[in-house]
Amino acid sequence: MKKLLLLLTLCAATVDAQTTNAPRTYFDAFNATPDALLIRGMTIIGTLDNQITYPVEIRAERLVNSQTTNKIYAVALRTKVAQQTQVDFIDYDELDALIRGVTSISQANSSITPMENFEVVFRTRSGLSIAKVGKGPKTVIAMTSGDVNGARNAMAPFVLDDLGRYLVMAKAKID
Repeated sequence: MKKLLLLLTLCAATVDAQTTNAPRTYFDAFNATPDALLIRGMTIIGTLDNQITYPVEIRAERLVNSQTTNKIYAVALRTKVAQQTQVDFIDYDELDALIRGVTSISQANSSITPMENFEVVFRTRSGLSIAKVGKGPKTVIAMTSGDVNGARNAMAPFVLDDLGRYLVMAKAKID
C-alpha cells in the first residue's frame, strides 16, 4: 500500500510540473503545433515610445497551419526591456474587451469610488495587465507584461489613448 501511495504522489508531482509551461493564449498553443509547417504573417501597427518607460511595438499577427489551412489571429505587444523583448499575445476574442477596458481605464478618476484612492485594472489571458492607480491627487498608469520577467511600464495618459487607437487599428487590420 505504501508503494502505491508513493507512486501516486510521484505521478501527481509530475503532472503538476508538466503544466507549468502551458501556453498562455490560444495563439501560443497554435504556434506550438508539432509536425506542421506554420506560416506567420505580421504587420507593425505602431510603436509607443514617447513618455513610456520601455518602448512597445504593436503588431497584428496571423498564423496559418499549411496542412489544415486553419488560421488564428492575435495582436502582439512587444516590450523592449534592455536586451530582451517581452511578448504578450492578445487573442482575437479578447480584443473588443481590451479596447473597451483601455477606454474605461483612460477615463477613470477618483469619482468612480467613494473611497480616497482607486485602482482600475484589466488583465488579458497572457497575463498582461493595464492599470491606473490613484492615490490622492497622484495618478499612475502602468502596463505590466505577463512574461515571467514582466517589466512594469509606466506611461503618460496620452500613451494609453495611443494604445487604444493602435488596438482598434490592429483589429481593423485583422478584420
